[in-house]
Amino acid sequence: MLIHFHSAQAQDEKAPPSPHDSLFSVLWSEESSDEMSSLGFFYLGEQKKEGLYLGFGGWVFGSWSSEPDVDAPIPHSDYRTTSADRGGIGLLGLGGVEVFNGFYLVGGAGVDYVQTSYIDTSNVTGWTWNGGSDDREWRGSYEGSVYIVPTDDWGIAAGYGNNRQWFFGLVFSY
Repeated sequence: MLIHFHSAQAQDEKAPPSPHDSLFSVLWSEESSDEMSSLGFFYLGEQKKEGLYLGFGGWVFGSWSSEPDVDAPIPHSDYRTTSADRGGIGLLGLGGVEVFNGFYLVGGAGVDYVQTSYIDTSNVTGWTWNGGSDDREWRGSYEGSVYIVPTDDWGIAAGYGNNRQWFFGLVFSY
């Protein structure tokens, strides 16, 4: 025979809410005068320790600015050359901590692979010309963000990265 005792205090106490198992975010960084538009995806995996999350992220980015007026070398010497990052991808390792229920601090570091184009602008006509071959390079990146996840399903994110500047997005919890 099994005898089970209940106390009134145990029935009234509620267990603390369990942390979210995994967080997935979709992020956007708008193009500014010197940066490219970026679309990012971050995943923070199951809780490894009390309130600590580990994961990875990725960005795809590009510039929607206009292409040169003429896709050929400039035919005179009165011009200036500027460079513009045209696109690339980025990968990050991420870590996050739940500061209190539904409020997370997330940070990461990684690398971006970027294509840079050169544009010659005529000082005579203002037309733009192809400035020669493109460069491709690896750049270090770091980012930090805040996740606010007030429900069991979704929340919002805002952050800043050295290669993307300000970014915003949605966070989904599952």
